[in-house]
Amino acid sequence: MLKFNKNLAIIEFCGVGSCRLHDPTPSKNSIQKLVRHNPVVDNITVSKSKKVLLIRLSSLGDLVLLTSALEALSELGAETHILTTPPYLPIFEGDPRVAEILLHTGNRRETVQFLQERRYDFAIDMHGKALTRYFLLKTRATRKAVIKKRWLARQLALRFHVPIKEVSVTELYLRPIRKLLGYSRPTPPPRLKAAFPANRFKELTPYALLFPGAKSPTRIWPHYPELARLIRVEAGFNVVIGGTAEDRRLASEMFSRFTDVVDLVGKTDLKETFALVNEASFVVANDSGPAHIASALGKPIMVFFGPTLPAFGFRPPGEKVIVMEKDVKCRPCSIHGEKPCKRGDLICLSSIAPEEALNKLKLFGFLDSGA
Repeated sequence: MLKFNKNLAIIEFCGVGSCRLHDPTPSKNSIQKLVRHNPVVDNITVSKSKKVLLIRLSSLGDLVLLTSALEALSELGAETHILTTPPYLPIFEGDPRVAEILLHTGNRRETVQFLQERRYDFAIDMHGKALTRYFLLKTRATRKAVIKKRWLARQLALRFHVPIKEVSVTELYLRPIRKLLGYSRPTPPPRLKAAFPANRFKELTPYALLFPGAKSPTRIWPHYPELARLIRVEAGFNVVIGGTAEDRRLASEMFSRFTDVVDLVGKTDLKETFALVNEASFVVANDSGPAHIASALGKPIMVFFGPTLPAFGFRPPGEKVIVMEKDVKCRPCSIHGEKPCKRGDLICLSSIAPEEALNKLKLFGFLDSGA
C-alpha cells in the first residue's frame, strides 16, 4: 500500500478501470490520491514493461511539450512515471500513457524517500536544474540521463548573434529516450490526452481565443485589443480573452477601451483552459504556455515572438501555426524574455501591426468559419 503524507501526493493512473477517491488522513488540508485499479496501460502489461521516470517540475509550456516524450514511451511499451509539482497535475491527470504521478510539494527528503521506494529501470531529468539533478542522483534507477539544452549554441546566438540551427524542445526531450531506450522513430508531436470537460463553452462558438499575457512582460504583444476589434468587426467571430489570475490587471488595462469581448481571464482553472482552447476556432497567443496547449490540442495558432527566437526550440509544432516576428538588429536579447528591453520600446513586438496579423489570419484561412 502506498504511503501518504502532506508533502508528496501520489496518484496512480491506468487507461481502463474504475476509480475512487481515497483520503487516508481525513482533514480539511489533506491531499487526496486518485487510484485506478486496472493494471493495464494502452494494452501493455505494466509489470512486464520498462519502468521510466521523467522529472520536470515546471513550467506549463515545457510540461505540455513533454507529452511528446510520453507518446514515444507509450510506443515503446514503457511504464511511464512523472515527477512534477501540483499546479501542473491537470496536464497528466487521466492520461492513459502515464502510470503514476509524484507531486513534489516542498519536502526534499520525503520526495527522495518516495523515489527510492520505486525501482526505476530508467530515470531522465527533463529539467536540468540543480534540484531535479539532485532528485535524479537520489533515484535508484539502473540508468540515468539529463537533458542537454544547447546552452552554448543559445549563448552564441544571444551574445554574438551567431546563427543557430532550430532544434525543437520536443526533440531535446527525445534524445535521452533515443539513447537509453533505442527509440528510432520521428519525434511525435505533443498531444494532450488529459481529461477535461467537453462542450463547456459551446454557447460561445464560433470564437477566437486570445491570450494577451505571458510570464515575462517583454514577451507580450501590445496590440491585442486592436486585433480583437478587427476579428470581431471584419470576421464576425466572438472574441474570448483568457489567461491566469496574474494576467487580470494586464487584461483590464489592455481592453479598457474595447470591451466587446468575453473576458474569462483568471476565471478558468487549467482543465477548463484546456476545454476553452479545444473549443476555439483558433488561438492567438504570445510565446507562452497557451500557445503550446493549442498546438498540443491540434488547434490553429498564431504566436508572437519578440526577444526570443523560434530557433531556440520554442516554436509550437504543427501544420496550422503562424509565427509572427520581426527581424530587428537587437534580437534576440534573452532566451526566455526575462531581461528588460534596452531600447525601451519593445520594437520587436510593437512594430508588428494588428492589420498585419489580421492579414495573416486571412491568408492561412483562420477566419473562414466566422459568423
